[in-house]
Amino acid sequence: MARKLVKPEELQHWQYTPFPSASSVRIIHLLQAKNVNDQLECRFIETTLESNPQYIAASYVWGDKANPSTILCHGTYLPITRNLDAALRRFRRESEDIPLWVDSICINQQDMMEVNHQVRLMGDIYRNASHVYVWLGIVPVVANAGDLLRGLRWFQRGWTLQELITPKEAVFFTATWKAVGTKKSLCGALSSLTGIPSRVLLLEESLHTASNAQKMSWASTRSTTREEDMAYCLLGPFDVSMPTLYGEGSRNGFRRLQEEIIKVPTNESIFAWHGKNERPGALAESPADFQNMGNVEFLGASFLVLNDEYYLPIEG
Repeated sequence: MARKLVKPEELQHWQYTPFPSASSVRIIHLLQAKNVNDQLECRFIETTLESNPQYIAASYVWGDKANPSTILCHGTYLPITRNLDAALRRFRRESEDIPLWVDSICINQQDMMEVNHQVRLMGDIYRNASHVYVWLGIVPVVANAGDLLRGLRWFQRGWTLQELITPKEAVFFTATWKAVGTKKSLCGALSSLTGIPSRVLLLEESLHTASNAQKMSWASTRSTTREEDMAYCLLGPFDVSMPTLYGEGSRNGFRRLQEEIIKVPTNESIFAWHGKNERPGALAESPADFQNMGNVEFLGASFLVLNDEYYLPIEG
């Protein structure tokens, strides 16, 4: 039997309860539906990452928050963006419920203390997911994967960097209701588009083998809605932790991120940047300062090779 769409005024708003522990996360079970137009409905499951729950992590661009859609949660409603509504309808199955982690649903966005803590867990959340389902939305009809992916907003957002490089498996979906490929099948096009080596994308090579400057270059043309998130979205890729302080501004957030990276004894390529304006100081203002540093390669304990030509000795 089809589940009709509901109006928010007909139901109470979903009320979150605080997490009982620092490692707690929420996962939703997206309920099955025979008809694509049926009302979206889910059940919440509270668990911990230590218990190794089975789930698929969703990756998508939030989109415009105006004129939201709704998802039913235990008889109450939760507003979601139209873009997420379209993604969940594509992910939903006809004959079984599907366990999902979706940031805008599984994190109480009105509780900044919870947001701050969950942001620090997101690298592990995507790393531990059985799959990541990537929603690309409406894409042009083109002849090859490279042309299909080029210019899509998903590749321009800061948060989607860790959602691409950390999971074991990723499947890419579009609004044409087709799975256009996996991280493995699209690896060549993804590497060419993002500058991330194929072996890193496929987890055949540790992320730690890339220099800090290289990793920063992968984020150099990306952006986030909240300016501080341009620093916070890199906590996972750099495997560091720091408090998230919304309101501190992008420069302060990025400075603190670099200070945390420096504490880890890896390599000093974090200083291999070139800003548009000459200014004093050893630390960059944003990932954009690393845009041309994709070839800064870590060669062990003694040297870096800069753009296949210049060598920088590392002291200590």
